[in-house]
Parts: sequence; structure tokens; C-alpha cells
Amino acid sequence: MIDDPVLSTQVNEKLFPTTHTTPEEQQKYLNTYSFGALVLSFFYYQAMRDKLLMWLSVIVSLVFFLTPLLFLFPLWARRRAYSSRAWQNFGEFEDVQAKWDRAGVYFLISSLLGLYLLFRLVAPLLLSGLEQISPTLSPGSSGSNTLQQLQQTRDQLQQTINP
Repeated sequence: MIDDPVLSTQVNEKLFPTTHTTPEEQQKYLNTYSFGALVLSFFYYQAMRDKLLMWLSVIVSLVFFLTPLLFLFPLWARRRAYSSRAWQNFGEFEDVQAKWDRAGVYFLISSLLGLYLLFRLVAPLLLSGLEQISPTLSPGSSGSNTLQQLQQTRDQLQQTINP
């Protein structure tokens, strides 16, 4: 740790250069949307030491009709994060926020990709499960309509997955 405040400020400014030098630019940046807070809300608010929004995001996530509020919280996330932690300078704050935004975007993209791959892998397994069920129903029995419905459903799913 550097004891000299002037030298400490110079070192911090070299380590964390800021792109928002005027107070107006800094205020404008504090009002921007935080993708880290949107996607990784619980972890973001915990790291920023904002207990109120951390627990509100958990409660809102559990109550289905309140879920749209999760898209509003990131509007205030940067301002609350800036005031809730001690930052060496505004450049350090920008650096941390940029990392959270990148992490949020990467997590969102990887989650969507994972869901897509899961659907592409699970749907064929479900369709093969329908094929295993259908031979147990003998034609002419009371389940013949059910067999035809299952086969039609399987054919429709195959057409939508593999056009």
C-alpha cells in the first residue's frame, strides 16, 4: 500500500484510467443499464454490497407476476453500486462494471446456447420414447385412437424439429 496520497492517486489513475472525466459524463454513466445486474442479479448485488436489491431480486424471482421488476432493477444498479462501496477512483468503478457486463452477456449467451442444445438433444429422446410406447398398444384395442394420436404427435414434432 502506498502511503503518499499524491503518488497513490497517480498510481490508481494509471491502473484504472477513466473514460468519463467530467462529473456530467460520470452521472450519465451511472444511469446506464447494467447487464451484469440483469443476468447475474443476486451475485452482482452481493458483490456490490447492496443487500436491499440482493434480497429483493430473490423475492421477485420467486413471485412470478413480479418478475418484470427484475428488468427495472439494473436501471439503478450502477448508481447504488457506486454509492455502496468504496472505490479508489471512477476508473476502477468503470473497470469493475465492464467486467460484470461482459460476464452477464457471456452467461446469457451460454445459457441460451445450452438451452438450444438441450432441446436439440432431449427432443429426439422424447420422440424415441414415443416410439417405444406405441408398440405396447395393440391395434383394435381401446387404445387404438391413442396410438394414432401419439404417432401423429410424433410426426408433427419431427417435422417441426427437422424441417
